[in-house]
Amino acid sequence: MSPQWRSREVADVLRWLRAFNDGRPDKVRFTGVEYYLTGPDAYDDVAAHVAAAAPERAAELGGHLAAVRPATDDVFAHIQAYASAPDQEPYLRHARAVRDLVAAVPHAPGDRDHATAVHTADQIVAFYEHFALPEPDSHAFRDEHAAANLRWWHEQTGGKTAYWAAAPHTADAARMRITSPDGGELRFAGAGSHLRERYGARYLSIGFTFERGSVSGGPQPIELPAPAAGWFEQPFARSGLDAFVLDLRSPAPPPVREWLDAPLTTRGPMGPGSTTDGGRRRSGST
Repeated sequence: MSPQWRSREVADVLRWLRAFNDGRPDKVRFTGVEYYLTGPDAYDDVAAHVAAAAPERAAELGGHLAAVRPATDDVFAHIQAYASAPDQEPYLRHARAVRDLVAAVPHAPGDRDHATAVHTADQIVAFYEHFALPEPDSHAFRDEHAAANLRWWHEQTGGKTAYWAAAPHTADAARMRITSPDGGELRFAGAGSHLRERYGARYLSIGFTFERGSVSGGPQPIELPAPAAGWFEQPFARSGLDAFVLDLRSPAPPPVREWLDAPLTTRGPMGPGSTTDGGRRRSGST
């Protein structure tokens, strides 16, 4: 996992899910919907599928896979090697050839193993396409694909699905803007906006915020001060409650509804001096 997820609280959630599943026939399943840390297992799965379904094409596939398969289990090292390659086009060409070959393997209608293999090959392609993009463009690409992966998973399983990610990704914000302390900014449509477009009101955005404290952002916690003037946390901080859950879809007087429908500004993910805006206060619950 990337550093921001390496915390006691995340481990506690995973342990709770394991205990919740114990003895249940309808177990909660935990899967990733990102592609940017696609590792060697994906390449092995694609190779195994073609070897079983179309062995006569296994050697052809192997040639393409050899050109793109990570040389190490360290995905971050592979990303660095690819990013520094003087010519990335061969990687893209071979990755797309892998996807096209897997998609062309004979299969019966509704063959779930084939659908999974094609989707896995798609993740390999997305990995190389993402890291070939200019950094500002990669964020929109990432969130659009995360939403598409989640939709695919939901269609395959048919079950209730919770999308667990950072608020800039889950929020229904088609014009997300994140500023950094040095004056830089990122703009992209959050995955939540793609999911709201697909599912309408069936996609419920649940946000979490706090008045002040520390957050996990790497090797050391980052201390965040009280919210600045104009941030939506300020009225909540004055409620006098230590913690609460609020359904922002509930009936409210017109002034409150007007406030909830207004654009929001809140903390950004880059520590003090970073802000996030581009959504509305009532895009979910807090």
